[in-house]
Amino acid sequence: MPRRSFCALLLATAPLAAAATADAVTEYTATYAVALDDSPAGTLVRTLRREPDGRYIFESETRATRGWYRLLGLVIEEKSTWTLEAGQLRPLSYSYQQSGPRGRSLSMEFDWRQGMLRQHGGKHERETPLIPHVLDKQLYQYALMRDLAAGSPVLDYAVAEDGEIKTYHLKRAGAERLVTPLGDLETIRVERRKEGSRRATTLWCAPVLHYLPVRLDHVEKDGQRTSALIQSLNGMAPAPLAAGK
Repeated sequence: MPRRSFCALLLATAPLAAAATADAVTEYTATYAVALDDSPAGTLVRTLRREPDGRYIFESETRATRGWYRLLGLVIEEKSTWTLEAGQLRPLSYSYQQSGPRGRSLSMEFDWRQGMLRQHGGKHERETPLIPHVLDKQLYQYALMRDLAAGSPVLDYAVAEDGEIKTYHLKRAGAERLVTPLGDLETIRVERRKEGSRRATTLWCAPVLHYLPVRLDHVEKDGQRTSALIQSLNGMAPAPLAAGK
């Protein structure tokens, strides 16, 4: 599986599961099957846990299990550390590690005391002034889940990426019923498209699972499609708001 597709998949899938209330976060482990152009290619496992000091840790591992990239030992790991302060999301650190012959790594530190974002490794070594409500590349999707639960009409997020702060624009694209190993699920389809490019990411977020994405597709510039479908989920109860639907 091409590394770029694996990377795009990691950045597209939602890391966190939260109830509709502002400060309720559910610890969980979710496993997804990854496919490349409809051919089985790997697995994605995501785990969210709360530390004794109140911080949240989200860890993600994508592992190639088929084809040439399995032989190369391709594994991608991400870790996001964050807190909730007065209902606001505040990232503390983010790291990315890719193993294999072209391995690479980067880390970002959100220094709120000095108001600076510091990135090490990757393409850039730089410092950037922080702005209010900025998120990391995983945490913005927790914000998406909260906003979907709240019925927010705007799904725009300031995201730290490659040593700078970018704006991600997402939009609702209708409702769809999906057949999954967890059963048939009603979902809200959300899309992120890059202007003037074939690149696009689509997420199917299930209200009954606090808007956790249960499927995603990512299409690259060359038309190659990477997808992930949830296989198992532990530690999360259905959302009360979905009862009776």
